[in-house]
Formats: sequence, structure tokens, C-alpha cells
Amino acid sequence: MVLSFLNRKWYCLGCFEEERISLLYLKENINFPNGISLPSWVEYETKAGCCHWEGVQCSNTTGRVIQLDLYDIRYWTLEDWYFNASLFLPFQELRNLSLGYNNLVGWIENEGFDKLSKLKSLEALDLRENSFDRNILSSLSHERLLGLKKLQVLDFSGNHGIKDIDVLSVLELNDFISLEELDIRGNQFRSFGTIYGSVQINELYALNDLVELDLSKNEIEKFNTSKDTKTMHSLQVLYLDGIIVSNISNMLQSLRAFPYLKNLYLRYMKIPIATIYELRHLSKLEGLFLDNSHLDANFLQSIGVMTSLKFLSLSSCGLGGTLLDQGCYCGLDI
Repeated sequence: MVLSFLNRKWYCLGCFEEERISLLYLKENINFPNGISLPSWVEYETKAGCCHWEGVQCSNTTGRVIQLDLYDIRYWTLEDWYFNASLFLPFQELRNLSLGYNNLVGWIENEGFDKLSKLKSLEALDLRENSFDRNILSSLSHERLLGLKKLQVLDFSGNHGIKDIDVLSVLELNDFISLEELDIRGNQFRSFGTIYGSVQINELYALNDLVELDLSKNEIEKFNTSKDTKTMHSLQVLYLDGIIVSNISNMLQSLRAFPYLKNLYLRYMKIPIATIYELRHLSKLEGLFLDNSHLDANFLQSIGVMTSLKFLSLSSCGLGGTLLDQGCYCGLDI
């Protein structure tokens, strides 16, 4: 690594030797047994070194690796990939780690997510669209990423091998005190609490900073509350696209558990006209997205009960026009 002094500030040129070597080991692991990914990661390089390699970003001040974007980097024609956390530990300042769409199925013995918790600076972890089975969540509950106090974004979407799991309890959300975005869509989860098909709000309440939650393409009947349930003040964006629900009226009614919700996504749904009234309790709702849903021809007549609504998206719903509500123009994205 080379240090340069410019305008009374130190700037780093190149990367740390230990991190460069670790990246080469990681490349070897990704390409095992005969892959050809990451051709720019070569042993002999210029002064800029590994900071200019594909998917690698370094800090301008310290020269340390702060981001590894390895999404869809491993050839799917290769055999299953098993996670080895030790390969990532040399990156002491790593903030963003993307391992999505790599056919990850598990981890090498004693090299699981417990070791990953040593990355104290990690803010975003992307594990989407892999091939994890149901054992990974139970492992998380025991190993728990206790060290990831700065984790703000967790993407665990599209892991279809996980079904019928009490997911929120298993994830031990109390550990992720800084989490702002949680994406667990498309996992075919059936249980989100002690009641079948219900999301226990008490489990979510531990996430005081949670702003965005994506539960799309799961089986959800309602958001279950109790007399002791506190109000979630932080949640502003909720995705429920294409969920499987037997009584959508009850489900929409249960959304009053999120009184500060600003944007609600209910795309790819069948929504009877009477059920839209159940959203009248969401007094802060500004955006409603119903694209590609089956709607009643008189649907627009029921929107008047939603006095805070500013934007309504009805693309591919067979409806058209604009909406005027109490002098406030509400654009329709048709």
C-alpha cells in the first residue's frame, strides 16, 4: 500500500497486502473446482492493486476493503458452494457484502455465520436467491450474529428451500438493533410467530430502526397484536406483493399495527372493492401500489376514504384516469 499526501490530507493508493492475498484465496474458493470467475483478480498487479478489481471497493482514507459485490459471481454449472467465513475476516472494515445468487447451500464445519459476526463494521448483508435449506435459520438462532450491531440491511429473499418455519423468532431479531431494511420475500414461509400464518408484531418491535420490510410471496394471514403490543413508529414501507392469504379483509385490517406506514405495496393480488375500506386507519399512507392486481370496476369510488393518499399506482389493472381528492391531485400510474 502507498500513502500520498495531498492538500494536507493522507490518501491511500493501493490495498493492504493481507487483503490482496485474502482476495486471491477467496477467488480460488469461488472458482473451485474449475471455474473462471473474477479474471481481473490477478496475483501481479499495479500500485492501485485490488482496490480496482471487479466487485471490490476500498476506503479513500484507509485503503481497506469496504465492499465486496460478489452477486452471481460463481458459475452455476459448478457444484454447490459452501460458505467459509474465515475468508472474509481479514477485511476488518468491510461494510457491504453481497453473496446473492451463488448457489450457496450451507457452510464448512465451524465456518458459519458465527464467525462472520466478527466483522464489526458490516452494514449490509445480501444472501438472496441461494439454495439454503431450513437448517440455516435454526443455525442462525444458535450462532446468532451478535457482533453485527451496525447491520442495517439484511436480504434473505428467494431461498425457496426454507418452508414452514417460525422465521421471525428463529432469526432472533433482537440482535439486529440497527436493522433498517429486512427482505425475506419469496421464501414460502408459513409461520411468522406462534400463530400459523400470523406475523407477531412483538417480534418486529425489537427493530426500532426498521424502515422497510418486504414479506412478499409468503403465506400471511394477518399481523397479530396483543394488548401489550407497542406501536411501530419507524416502519414506513411495507411490501406484501403476491402474498397467499385466505381472508384479505382481515389481513388489511391488521395493518393498523403500522399507523405510520407511508407506502404500501399490494401488487399481484385479488382485492375486492369492500376490502379497501380496511386501509382507512392508515392515516399517514401516501403511496398505494396495486399494479397487476385484480380490482373491481368501481374500485376508484372507494379511494375517497383514504384522505392522506397522494399517489396511487394501478399499472396493468385495467383502470384509467386521474383522481381528485379534497383538492389534492393523486397521480395514477397507468
